[in-house]
Amino acid sequence: MSWSFDPEGTEVSDDSLLSITQPSVTVYTARGFIPYSIEIGEDWPGFQEEMLRILSAGYEDLLLSKMTSGVGVAEPEGLVTKLVSTGAAQVTSITDGVFQSGDVYAVWEALAQKYKRRASWMMSTSINDKIRQMGTGTDIHAQTVALPAGAADRLFQRPVFINDAMPSFSSTTGASTRLIVGQFDQFVMARRTGLSVELVPHLVSSGNHRPMGVRGWFAYARVGSGVSNVAGFKVLVNT
Repeated sequence: MSWSFDPEGTEVSDDSLLSITQPSVTVYTARGFIPYSIEIGEDWPGFQEEMLRILSAGYEDLLLSKMTSGVGVAEPEGLVTKLVSTGAAQVTSITDGVFQSGDVYAVWEALAQKYKRRASWMMSTSINDKIRQMGTGTDIHAQTVALPAGAADRLFQRPVFINDAMPSFSSTTGASTRLIVGQFDQFVMARRTGLSVELVPHLVSSGNHRPMGVRGWFAYARVGSGVSNVAGFKVLVNT
């Protein structure tokens, strides 16, 4: 909505919202399955706890990958996927195949002021390392952190998050994604249920359909993602 200045003693203008809508996100089912023999289930102390830990870790890896670069067909749509397909969200590197401090300034300047206040950065470790190396004796304004600090965790006083599902740095020319800055509550994650794990007590053979002495842990979760407001982000791309 837009405010207005109105003359003294006059009726205020109609500044009501143009529309109120809910974001629409398609939910998909993620699945994991670990079969195991009855013997190993009995002989391995803590087997159940270890398998549940592995299932959970695999689920987290899948979410990170798909929320970043999922194609949106039979799986969630990732943030990178949406932004690189939207011309208005892109800021192009100054020099093709090169990543420099001017690129970081350019993408920050391109983000609208109302999103800067609550903005965060997201990038891979290799891009973060490139930013750490920016700055020389004559270019001290671009210096971020000293090597022992481990990572550049703030840029323009906004937090930086490392996501290695983001593309790594490439010095070759051609299309690639560098980093993203924006207000991340404009990216929606929808979950119908949490991660559920069920025991399949007996698996049967494909031939005679008799038990094989094999059980399985079957895990599933219904989840989706999407960008509710593309204007809330800017992505630095190399062409």
